[in-house]
Amino acid sequence: MRIAIECGHLVVANGKLSVVMEVGSQGTVTVTEYGIGTVSVVDLANIQPIPQSRDSAEYNKRNVTHITERSASQMILAGERSSVIELFINKLRTAKDAASLLGVKKSAFYELVKRYSPDLGPVTLIKNNPGPQPGSMRTDTETIHVIKECYDKHYHGKSASYANVWRQVQSACHALGLMCPSLATVKKIIKSIDEKETFLKKHGSDATNQIYQSRPGIVFTDCPLQVAQMDHTRVDLILRAEHDRTQVIGRPWLTVIIDVHTRVILGYYLTMFAPSLISVQQAMGMAILPKSNGYFQLASESNHYPYFGFPERLLMDNASEFRSPILEATLRKYKINPEWRIIGKKHMGGHIERLIGTFMTSAVHFLPGTTFSNTQQRGDYDSEKHSALTFKEFCTWFAGQVLIYHGTVHSQLKKSPKDAWEQAFREKQITTPELVVNPQTLYLDFLPEKIKPVRNNGITLNTRRYYTPKLNRVQGRGKVIVKFDPFDLTVVWVNIEGVYVRVPQVSLVSEFSSYEDYRCDREFNKQIPVGTVTDDDALRQIRTNNALVKNSQRDTRSAKLAKAHQEGVMHHRDRNKHGIPNAVWNVHISNCEDSVASEPEVNFSLIPQLFDQND
Repeated sequence: MRIAIECGHLVVANGKLSVVMEVGSQGTVTVTEYGIGTVSVVDLANIQPIPQSRDSAEYNKRNVTHITERSASQMILAGERSSVIELFINKLRTAKDAASLLGVKKSAFYELVKRYSPDLGPVTLIKNNPGPQPGSMRTDTETIHVIKECYDKHYHGKSASYANVWRQVQSACHALGLMCPSLATVKKIIKSIDEKETFLKKHGSDATNQIYQSRPGIVFTDCPLQVAQMDHTRVDLILRAEHDRTQVIGRPWLTVIIDVHTRVILGYYLTMFAPSLISVQQAMGMAILPKSNGYFQLASESNHYPYFGFPERLLMDNASEFRSPILEATLRKYKINPEWRIIGKKHMGGHIERLIGTFMTSAVHFLPGTTFSNTQQRGDYDSEKHSALTFKEFCTWFAGQVLIYHGTVHSQLKKSPKDAWEQAFREKQITTPELVVNPQTLYLDFLPEKIKPVRNNGITLNTRRYYTPKLNRVQGRGKVIVKFDPFDLTVVWVNIEGVYVRVPQVSLVSEFSSYEDYRCDREFNKQIPVGTVTDDDALRQIRTNNALVKNSQRDTRSAKLAKAHQEGVMHHRDRNKHGIPNAVWNVHISNCEDSVASEPEVNFSLIPQLFDQND
C-alpha cells in the first residue's frame, strides 16, 4: 500500500508520533511532535506513514495541540490496525487473516471494523477510557485559588513542605466555608506549577541557577593567551611555623592565573595572609615574564617552566585588589584588557575554579593536616594534630605539583597542558610567545610599592635600611616611591626624578630574605621588645628605687617647709610689737594725740538736750 505524505498527516518520525506541518522539496519533512509541539526537520527515510483520509488529516491539523502523551501508544496501534482494516475493506485480506495479523479474536476484529471510519482514519480506533483523564482537575476554581494563595505565602525556605501548605489551606477553607481538599490534591496542584519556580522558593537563586540556568561552560579560543583567568583561594591545608613546628599558623592563600586555551598555569603566588595587591602583582608579573630570566624565583628543583606571555583578556572577579586603579593602569599599559565578572555570576570563572578544585581533591587532600572541602568530608580527622608542613615546605611542594599537573592528561583537553601549549605554538609556526623589549621595566611595574621619606641615614623599609649616595638629591625633600621585590629584600628601587635607582641594603643582614618570611616571623614569632626587663630581682629593684626617690622628695619638701617657717617667725618677731608693726603703731599714737588736742572739752554735769530732727 502506497501513501503520499501530506500536510496534516499523522506519521512516526524518528520513532515519535508527529504531525506533518510541511513537505519540503529536498526530501525533508517538517513535523511537530504531538503533545509537545517541538518542531523538527526530518529526512523522508526516517518517516513511517500512517494510513488516513483527508478529513482525518484536517482533523489532525486542527487538533494537534490536543493530542496527549497518554494517547501515544494508542495512536500508533490505531495506525497499524487501520492499515489492516483497509486491506480487509478492499478485500485484500479475509477477516480471519486480518484478525490473525492484529493478534485479536475474529469477534474483536469485527468490533474494530464497526468502529472504524475511513473518513476520519485511525483516530476512530482510539479507545475512550472512562473516568477522569490524567491531568484533569475536579477541584473547584475557588479552592484552587486558595491553594495557590497559601502556596505563595507559606511555601518558602528550606523548611517548605506540602504538609505545611495543606495546614494553611485547611485553615483558609474553614474560614471561607469551603470543603477542604486532601493533601494529595494540594500536592498535585503545587506540582502543576513550574518546577523552577517551586525550586527557587525553597532553595534560593544560587541553587536554582546551578540547575536551571544555561551554563554551556565554553570560552571559545583559537590559540594560547587569548583569554586568561585569575582568582584567589584558601588552600585546604594547615601549616606549622618555621621557628617552632609545635605552633600552628593556619592555612595559606593561593593566587593563580591560567591560560584557558591550554589550561597552563601562567603564574601564581602563595602567602599566609589575605590576598592583596601584592599577591595580584606578583602573580601577574610571573605570568608575563619568562621564569628563567631570574626575575621570579621558583621554589622547585626543576627550572623547566616555559609558560609565559601577554594575555589579550584577563578575567577576574570583583575583589578590591582586582579593581585596583594601579593594577588596571599597568595592565592597559601592556595592552592587556581587564574584564570583571558580572556580580552574582560565579560560574563565569568556572575554568579556574575547576582547576583549583582539582588541585585540592587530587593533591592537597592527601597531605597531612588537610582540612578537606567541608566538615562532612573531614569527619573526625584532626587537621591540626596531623599537620606537618611549614610554609616554605609547602611552597616547594606546590611548585613541584604544578610541574606534575602540566604533564598530566587533562579531562577536557584529552592531552596534558604541556602538550597542548607546545602543539598550539607549533601550529602557529612560532616557538615562543611575544617577548617584552625591556623586561626590567615590566618587572618593576609589577612590583609592590610604598611611599617613604628619605632621611640622612637612607630609607627604612621592612625593618631594613637602604642607602646610596644617589639619594642625597632627594634627602629631606619629601617622600619617594620605593618598590621592593617580595622574593629578595636585599635591594629596593627608588623613583628619583622619574628614574628608578637601585638602592642596596646597608643595615645588618637579616635571616629573612623574602617578604613572606618577614611577615610570617613578625606575625607568628613575637619577639621580646628591646628594653623588656625579664629578671625578678631587677623588677623588685625598680620598685625599691622608686620608693627611695619618693621618700627623698618627701624629706626634702619637709625640710624646705620647716626652714621657711623658721625664717618667717624670726622676721615677724623683729618687726612686730604686741602684734602691731612699729611703723603703724607710731602713726596711730601720733594721730590719737592730734585728735585729742583739737576736740573741745565736754561738760558731763549738764542735762542732755534732745536733738530736734527738723533742724
